[in-house]
Amino acid sequence: MHYPKREKQFDVVWILYSFARNERIRVSAQILDGESLPSSVPIWPAANWLEREVYDMFGIKFDGHPDMKRILLPEGWKGHLCARITESCNRIPSGCRLTWALKAASENRR
Repeated sequence: MHYPKREKQFDVVWILYSFARNERIRVSAQILDGESLPSSVPIWPAANWLEREVYDMFGIKFDGHPDMKRILLPEGWKGHLCARITESCNRIPSGCRLTWALKAASENRR
């Protein structure tokens, strides 16, 4: 989540679920713009694409990630849709959805 007016602008939240115990745990970290977090991929390989999506949309990097590159937007895209103002729009989107991202990406290519 992005809170532009807060000192530590980003909240990164992992929600982990145990099927065996039917229990959930929520892990949350607040970070500054430009900071990175350790990757959880070595522990949970399924987090690979989720961390790439967070990087693509918010610009948050995960140290030790095996393939930290864009997953939704083209490689040449400037900025991160859900966190910063991009060249294709003059506001921060209030509801960042994949459909919005795809629409913006197609407009960026024109």
